[in-house]
Amino acid sequence: MSKRGPKPTPTNILDARGSWRAKGRKGEPVPSAGKMTQPPWLGTDGKRMWRELKPLLQPHGWWKPHYHTRIAMLCDSWQGYMDARREIADHGAVLVNGQTASRYSNPAIRHKATHWKEVKDGCAAFGMSPAEMVGMVDESDKAGEVVEGKARFFNTKGDK
Repeated sequence: MSKRGPKPTPTNILDARGSWRAKGRKGEPVPSAGKMTQPPWLGTDGKRMWRELKPLLQPHGWWKPHYHTRIAMLCDSWQGYMDARREIADHGAVLVNGQTASRYSNPAIRHKATHWKEVKDGCAAFGMSPAEMVGMVDESDKAGEVVEGKARFFNTKGDK
């Protein structure tokens, strides 16, 4: 039987949000660090995405071999999305059957939508969606900052 309610937020995300709950967590598995190698089968756009993701994911502890497959799948989905965009740009959204002159929707439109969903879901899994980023705290902004009283429970940065 499944558990009720949403899944627990990973400790590193709670910690990035500045949540007190991150300090009381015990027993959560911690993936080991190691070298990440770019999959050779990624296309040009996928390889570019791989390079762009490293500085985004590394500070949050996501750039580890444990997540290699998921990151590679995200990059491959981006490659598929960009390929579909190029197909639509080159041939148009509506195609014409050469024999019957009937018009039909370019299949790349469905591929683009499918890959976009995969990219959106993959980004959300790594905390890169706007909803996930709202509560994130930039550690460089917290250096030397002492928050006291009730203010320590609220993200009041920039509200002064």
